[in-house]
Amino acid sequence: MVGPRRPQFVLFGSSIVKQSFGNGGWGAILADTYAR
Repeated sequence: MVGPRRPQFVLFGSSIVKQSFGNGGWGAILADTYAR
């Protein structure tokens, strides 16, 4: 059985995206929230 579909996010490499994965950054929050 397949669960509900989740949104997909694609983050392209740049300095802004790199900084987003710092402690408490928005990239880290998205990755944590939508991780399987």
